[in-house]
Amino acid sequence: MNLAGFEKYDAALGKDEVDQIEKLMIEQITSMTGQRLESVKLYHMLPVAVHKIMLSKKGARVFQRESVQQILSMPFFSKLRKRFEQFTVSNIVTETYESQTEEIYFRLVRPWQTSDVGCPHCDFWFHKAYGLAYAKRGNTWKCWIPITVEPFKSGLEIYPKASIDTVKYSVQDKKLSCDKYQLALGEPMLVPVQPGDMLIFRDDVIHSGAINEGAFTRSSIEITFIHK
Repeated sequence: MNLAGFEKYDAALGKDEVDQIEKLMIEQITSMTGQRLESVKLYHMLPVAVHKIMLSKKGARVFQRESVQQILSMPFFSKLRKRFEQFTVSNIVTETYESQTEEIYFRLVRPWQTSDVGCPHCDFWFHKAYGLAYAKRGNTWKCWIPITVEPFKSGLEIYPKASIDTVKYSVQDKKLSCDKYQLALGEPMLVPVQPGDMLIFRDDVIHSGAINEGAFTRSSIEITFIHK
């Protein structure tokens, strides 16, 4: 895929790594809600009240420090450190909380639930809205890894013809809004991925989660790297 600031790595994580991250997700969902799962794929079968807990606030999906340390010690992350040797992992920033602890969080997208995916955006817009010290275009890269996903039915969409200089958006109370039908965005492209693939993109690449047209819950983790 020929897009500046965007990279795709197939099978970047081994099956053992993918399974371990899914296990960490399940442990956190259980800790937050008291609900037990055999697989994140079945998350959408839990009561609606659980969704409200897990999806209403990003903080519910920010991995606990012990889980973060497990992920940072995995083989795939050793390779990432070499790729981003001039970068550091971002600290935790949520709607109401900021910490110096390294942040890794996960997303859960149920089948056919439009409310589970956000509007088109680039990460730079959020960094500006939150008034972060590294809110400078090109200062960060996002690492997005699908854990449970059905290829061509769910995943991440990018807008290869869009430019952040022409796309219009607004921010109110740190909530971002962007009309996905505006002509400046162009047509989105669903990136075909398998569990354990890795997408890396700069903070000025416009993207959004794709509506899940599959039969089970799509999950992914995200890590932001900041230039030192």
